Amino acid sequence: MTQKNKLPGGFGIYVSGPTNETALTQAVSPKLVAQCANVFKKELVKDSEALPLRLNIPKRVIDVYINKVKETAAYAIWTGGGTLVGRGLVGATAVAATVLVSGIDEDADHEAITLCREWEDAAGNVVPVARGAYDKIKAEKRPLGALLFVTAESQRDVDLRTMMHGLVQAFFDQFAVDIDEKSFNA
Repeated sequence: MTQKNKLPGGFGIYVSGPTNETALTQAVSPKLVAQCANVFKKELVKDSEALPLRLNIPKRVIDVYINKVKETAAYAIWTGGGTLVGRGLVGATAVAATVLVSGIDEDADHEAITLCREWEDAAGNVVPVARGAYDKIKAEKRPLGALLFVTAESQRDVDLRTMMHGLVQAFFDQFAVDIDEKSFNA
């Protein structure tokens, strides 16, 4: 059994995306975030790297590639928009990324940020997040969950935001960090 590290206080949420809207049109439900967190908790205990988790949402599919760095940091790439062929999405593009840094291991935190910034899809494209987003993550207080949206559409997507917050909650639950539900609609 792995020992849980208790991190004091809560965790911060950093959101980066093309829209500066202070109030997004549809709020994220804490109840749905908790349900998503339960799904992600099962994925986070697996040792596999970058295996996509297929999330079936009405009228579309989103794949999330969750990559743990040691046991104290992680990043995830969220893809969608492709055609479902066999077990994969063909022509899918990155719509968002999540960076999860606990502050327990600075090297793991730095590696998670670097690997997320350098991640490439099959065509060699990196996730096109806002300029300076990764520098801002490096400078923020830990623990931190960073939600990086590629488009205004993905940033407004309540299903995507709910799943991303669920992953953040699942990750920080392993460290017994308090959840501030007000941050769900940041």
